[in-house]
Amino acid sequence: MCITASITATKGTSTGQQIYKACASSSQCPVTGSQTFSANVGASSTVASTKCCNTDNCNSETLPFPSSQSPNGLQCNICDPLTSQCTTPLPCAGAEDRCFQATVTDGTNTAPAFGCASQSICLAGTSLNNLPFVVANFGTLTSAPTCCSNSLCNTPTTTAAPTTAAPTTAAPTTAAPTTAAPTTAAPTTAAPTTTAAPTTAAPTTAAPTTAAPTTTAAPTTAAPTTAAPTTTAA
Repeated sequence: MCITASITATKGTSTGQQIYKACASSSQCPVTGSQTFSANVGASSTVASTKCCNTDNCNSETLPFPSSQSPNGLQCNICDPLTSQCTTPLPCAGAEDRCFQATVTDGTNTAPAFGCASQSICLAGTSLNNLPFVVANFGTLTSAPTCCSNSLCNTPTTTAAPTTAAPTTAAPTTAAPTTAAPTTAAPTTAAPTTTAAPTTAAPTTAAPTTAAPTTTAAPTTAAPTTAAPTTTAA
């Protein structure tokens, strides 16, 4: 396929125009004829009037530059470049009938990109990286944009939750598995070693060796040796 495009690009307070003619992939030119590529991320925007054809040198025509775009009622979230929070609503305009979110690299910096886009931007996917007027204004896509068609439908789904302390909370290292329950003194209580019953003094009591058998002093009393029979009266 061949493509011819006339582009109006805005970045910050600067606006420029560009004419682009080249070969194009089927994702950049899904059908022959005219279509509009439009995207706006707040800090920068690009609108391109394009025409695709499939014969040799068919892209010799130079198209008029896009006219001013009017709001179309759709709103999409964009990112604040200072905070990287992507929850600021932006009115979409012209052919921008989709909200999108993507990740782009610009030099060594990687950042989220949220905003308004035309359906043609969404269908082109990462082939947009082959369109220099897109890369120059937005950066290089690291993956195809994710698009939706309702106002503010591009709400961030990758918040700070993945980097919260939840995965490193003390829950996995709580003392529950190492509580003192398995090491309580119950199995080692003195109960098994305090059975003094078998070694009580009962078997060694003095009962069998009482003095009863050896206290018969009665036969050795002095009664038989009284002096009564040896009187001298005769």
